[in-house]
Amino acid sequence: MKFMGVDPSTHTGLVIFDNETQETKGTVLEYPKLRGIPRATAIAREVQRRALRDKPEAVAIEGYSFNSQGSSISTQIEIGTLIRFILYEMGVRWYDVPPTTLKQLVTGSGSAKKLDMAEFVEVHWGYKNPSDDIIDAYCLARVAEDIYHDGICSEAKGVVLGW
Repeated sequence: MKFMGVDPSTHTGLVIFDNETQETKGTVLEYPKLRGIPRATAIAREVQRRALRDKPEAVAIEGYSFNSQGSSISTQIEIGTLIRFILYEMGVRWYDVPPTTLKQLVTGSGSAKKLDMAEFVEVHWGYKNPSDDIIDAYCLARVAEDIYHDGICSEAKGVVLGW
């Protein structure tokens, strides 16, 4: 079974995790020559292409980071909204996982730093990647797997079904 994790931003982390083979396909989707809606659309269409190819059982998307400042939050909202719209059109259910909930579920601390996340992933799951975006997407794919198999646990405060 395959599970997808998506960390939407200017550098969108995307991971497909196959729990039968333990194979992980991780990539960062970025289009530096594009801005605004054209960039958001290119990222969302690539998520669509990979979802059609890999047919994940469940998808987890990092929720919006409302503590972000400046233009980064509007970019995150544009990209995240288009990804959610495309998954909706495809009939793929997804789970929104708030950033602090993701950290809590993975490390036990909602205030964990990027390095804490990477260390936990390497020690507990044996996965290593130099990209924080891919590490977050990997964690989201593992959360999607847990939700699929066990339902939403009580620790998963704020996790909601996308539709």
